[in-house]
Amino acid sequence: QGAAFRVRGRRRRRRPARGPDLGFFPFLDGAVVCDACNGLLLFRTAGTARFYVVDPVTRRWAALPPPSRDARLSMLAFDPSPSGDPSPSPARRGYHVFNFTGRWRERGGEVEVFSSEAWAWAARDVEFGVPPGALSGSMHFHGGAVYALASDPDCVVRMDVDDPELACAVAELPAEPEDGDGRLAHSGGRLHYVARGGAQLKVWVLDDYDSSPAALRWRLKHAVKLDAVAEGGHGGDDDVRFLALHPEKDAAYIWSAWRLVEYDLTRKEVTGAWEFGEGEKNRVVKTWLVPSSLYLSDCPLADAHVQC
Repeated sequence: QGAAFRVRGRRRRRRPARGPDLGFFPFLDGAVVCDACNGLLLFRTAGTARFYVVDPVTRRWAALPPPSRDARLSMLAFDPSPSGDPSPSPARRGYHVFNFTGRWRERGGEVEVFSSEAWAWAARDVEFGVPPGALSGSMHFHGGAVYALASDPDCVVRMDVDDPELACAVAELPAEPEDGDGRLAHSGGRLHYVARGGAQLKVWVLDDYDSSPAALRWRLKHAVKLDAVAEGGHGGDDDVRFLALHPEKDAAYIWSAWRLVEYDLTRKEVTGAWEFGEGEKNRVVKTWLVPSSLYLSDCPLADAHVQC
């Protein structure tokens, strides 16, 4: 269902990509990665409701208790450092797993949430503000909130993790992606929206981050020519696809004809490239950027529920 990898950029590095060593996780053969967030991976055993949260840096993992219902979509939310907040709310101290169960209403539905602090699942009846069928499944966690892209009209739904009822608000997007493949990401502590427009990849940043969701203001920050990313005869514009933003520096990771490309958005140049083996059995379904940092040693896997 997916793959995860770590990247440390150097100028013009081009070599075969290698996955992280997850051999310490005993259920690797029977489980798949279904999400990742800020360095942690969410695994699910195929055909079951067994979830595992895995830290590839500290080589720790935790088996979660099974939820009460099966999930249509599952996502992980983890904030390792709540921006210098001396007294973060309980929702910020650990990680959460969100299961969208498919029990929909006209403009809402049931979401089952696992809290690592309570070590339990809790069902929430959430009012999304849009019909459930409009949610695209493209979701992103940042700054204590889950952001979900929706369509008809194109908008973003913000779900407040700190709120016991997961209060939602709907905000407009800066523009409609021409290929229907807009993505949310964060970098430098701010939320970004990335979408393809013609022969360009456009990056907007949310300037008024602390304002109410209904008053979000987006600013066009970068416009990247796709042929600059697909340079060197590595496919055409149709082969270029945005994957992730670097969480700290102004760089994007882009898929281009079986290469993972690191692109400096400020200098507008390729600063790294990693080759993937092309073949009938190789297919990229979904990707995540998994940061490698010592701060993960303080993550909530270091408790009684962890396995080493």
